[in-house]
Amino acid sequence: MNEPGYKTLANGLRIKEVIINQGSVTARRFVIVHNPAEAKRDQLKREDIIRETERRLANLQQLAGEAHHKDACALRAHPTFGRYLRQTKSGKLLLDKAKIAREAHLDGKYLISTNDDHLTAEDVAMGYKQLHEIERVNRDLKHTVDVRPVYHHKRERIKAHVLLCWLALLLIRVIENETRDTWGNLKQDLWALMAGQHRTQHGIITQTSTLTKGVKSVLDALNLKPPKRFLDIPKPTKA
Repeated sequence: MNEPGYKTLANGLRIKEVIINQGSVTARRFVIVHNPAEAKRDQLKREDIIRETERRLANLQQLAGEAHHKDACALRAHPTFGRYLRQTKSGKLLLDKAKIAREAHLDGKYLISTNDDHLTAEDVAMGYKQLHEIERVNRDLKHTVDVRPVYHHKRERIKAHVLLCWLALLLIRVIENETRDTWGNLKQDLWALMAGQHRTQHGIITQTSTLTKGVKSVLDALNLKPPKRFLDIPKPTKA
């Protein structure tokens, strides 16, 4: 992205200030914020949707001048795949490349409006980002670490439950900051790290799974040593 007028901040955000009707009573001040990381995610998500839309288009029986089959109508009305479709005069469904290009131009961007003339554009952008992070923390507390519902009744147990949830959220944030990735993506990688147990006549052998590339990258980013291959090997007992 090489659009003119943007300033890159230390955290990687790019901002651009726009004032409409400057000097008049109807003046409005906006700050356009471009987040390159979010832009990449928006692009990848749209590309996945377009690939699936193309696959579904290829499976349709579209003949010029004939009525649509139900599956064609359903595809056009689909809230996800129908958004990138257009219909020709003959009734054929095609990808709306113009709309795709317009949407791509907005990847990773959001608009902030403010009536405070004393704040710099950087302060406006960073303040909004901090607000977004606070809202995200509240969502994660509710849905990721399950601070609610609370099934405890004693005061000390309720306090311990909230403290453990807060520590879990803190650990998630540390991991995200160090790996520069989201907890949702990291969980998918870390699911591959498991420990299995095998019961023998001498006891239980505990062995970890083979490290995948994803798990290794997470551990390397956190500067953590991988777990031992064998966590517990019982000593053979005399017959």
